[in-house]
Amino acid sequence: MKITIDQQKIAEILKFINDNDKEAFIIDLIKAINKATEENNTTPINICLDGWEATAELNSIPGLSEKVWKRYNMLVKAGLINE
Repeated sequence: MKITIDQQKIAEILKFINDNDKEAFIIDLIKAINKATEENNTTPINICLDGWEATAELNSIPGLSEKVWKRYNMLVKAGLINE
């Protein structure tokens, strides 16, 4: 099976995720590629890239990540979200 990966999407993700997350992204992507090869379909890769793309998008807007985490922690403290 030949797997084609959107290199532009990977470059955009790497551009906007923080340095601590880059290693986790690469590990997740390798696992997804291995699973895709085993299953003979690209769904695991697409799921991986979509999830990390959302993280990159959140990080690309200055201050948004901090606002989201502040709101999340407030909801946890109020008992509305269980960790």
